[in-house]
Amino acid sequence: MKKLCLLLIICSISALSANAEENSASEIKTDSNEINQILHDKRVGDDFIPISKSKDEPVDSYSFLVRNSITLHPYNKNIRVFTEIINAIPNQTKEVKEDEKKVSYKSLVVNQFANCDKMELAKGEIKIYDGYFGEGQLLDTSNMPNRWFKIDKRDEQRSLIVVACSLPLANQ
Repeated sequence: MKKLCLLLIICSISALSANAEENSASEIKTDSNEINQILHDKRVGDDFIPISKSKDEPVDSYSFLVRNSITLHPYNKNIRVFTEIINAIPNQTKEVKEDEKKVSYKSLVVNQFANCDKMELAKGEIKIYDGYFGEGQLLDTSNMPNRWFKIDKRDEQRSLIVVACSLPLANQ
């Protein structure tokens, strides 16, 4: 009787682990299809410049700079204004404060301000969309205060500010 119980326990554990492996394999396949969709988009390289990839378990996020968004600030010609798009895989959820409900999003569109002389960066308005590359329905907007922070050589945002400051302006 003890052997039979032990056999049933082992079989149930192996069945549960096989089911979990099957689910994780299908999630990995779906994620890799979405990653290929993002990276092999025909606009990447022409309209969107890849900047960085970050992996915070279980989220992969890809950051792109919108090439034709780089302009000078209307009041201060030393500051460049540009747009950064962050695509997240899998979908992320955010709680909307007005409705107190959670929304699922795929991309963030962040307006950035760069002072190229001082190597400083400030975030502006953040828009949340349900499609990649800021496409689809606008789900939420957050307009946070513009606080400048200095970018040093070890900062992960350094490549973003270097590319934004070295590219020509969109209207030239």
